Amino acid sequence: MRLDIISNLRNSLLIVFGFASLISCHGRLDEWNVPHFGKENVRYTSIYADTLLLDASMTSLVGQWHMADEKILFFDEHVVGAVEYSLTGEYVDHHISEGRGPDEMIEASWISAYDDCLDQYLIQDNGGRLNVFSSGCTRLWGTSRPWFTLFGSDIRGAQFWQELKNHPDPSIPEMYEYNFDCRRAYAEKGVFYFPIVSDHVSYNKYYTLSHSKGYFRDAFTIMAVMAEADHLVPLMIGHYPPKYRNGRLAVFSDYDFFVSEGSIYVAFAADERIYVYGADGVLEYSFGIVEDGISGKYPGTNSFEKYEARKRESKDACGHYDRLSFASGHVFRTCHTDDGQWLLLIYDMKSKDLVGRIPVNGPLDVLGYSNGKYYAYVGEDFKSDCFRLISFSL
Repeated sequence: MRLDIISNLRNSLLIVFGFASLISCHGRLDEWNVPHFGKENVRYTSIYADTLLLDASMTSLVGQWHMADEKILFFDEHVVGAVEYSLTGEYVDHHISEGRGPDEMIEASWISAYDDCLDQYLIQDNGGRLNVFSSGCTRLWGTSRPWFTLFGSDIRGAQFWQELKNHPDPSIPEMYEYNFDCRRAYAEKGVFYFPIVSDHVSYNKYYTLSHSKGYFRDAFTIMAVMAEADHLVPLMIGHYPPKYRNGRLAVFSDYDFFVSEGSIYVAFAADERIYVYGADGVLEYSFGIVEDGISGKYPGTNSFEKYEARKRESKDACGHYDRLSFASGHVFRTCHTDDGQWLLLIYDMKSKDLVGRIPVNGPLDVLGYSNGKYYAYVGEDFKSDCFRLISFSL
């Protein structure tokens, strides 16, 4: 049965990839000319939240959170395994051990995603291999090699790599690696979506070389892959919005995204809009309201050294948009204003209206919804070895 699903998805992705490539070649100038929806209709200006303190003493405190089936799971980034908590914050169990057994992993989870359509967890371990576990954390299958070696380039030879070095092509998957600034992944119907960035020596967002001048126009931001044994079928999705071509905004090139019912929602740090792509990778529409407290006076940079020196200072001093998530009919987006205030912006997923603007203490990552309450990850408390989550209602 799994092979049938994989075969169908692989064929679909191949068709979609060819169609999306055709669109990107001939429709790039019109790519951003899409309908913009939603208006300001604020109904929520405050929330009452209960704080949940979760015991983190058995973890490294670094990892990814997922909520499903009335439970919350933490996939550790440095220690093999996943820790299960109840919705009230109590420790329940530890899943997945280190090893080569049927329900084990060789290395810890580097990034993970929950596929609620198939009720599975898709995990990239620290060795770059993709692993699929059931919702009960039973291992179903996995790749034997890192995902970035599964595009077929290992049989293309030295000439392929030399040509790619001399003539960088942003449409080639081998140009990209995982985007550390995003720290996110999604899975839906067996397709794995993760953020990408190109650090090609002649093609990046920092320098003013001929190739890099087109980075914010041509570079893709998301890669969707369907794993079939030891082969990956990739689909490249989305570019940086036009605002990024008005200056060298590498400091604010962060973005976040999520996938829901075949649509990919992408939000950029320097842009008030949330862009929505179809499963074929074509931009369909956007929504989002400009936040008055964000001036948009972002500094430019033309070297990696300046980027590293200015990133923290610029993020603290300038307004920007931050985490993006969704649950139970609402899209949640946090933002940081010029005067240092954090806000939780809430959009109605159906109407695209801005229905909430709520002061918060920092960026929230909404994990899910259950029995009238939303659950969000807030941060770690290193002194007490605890994770801090909140539950709230609208």
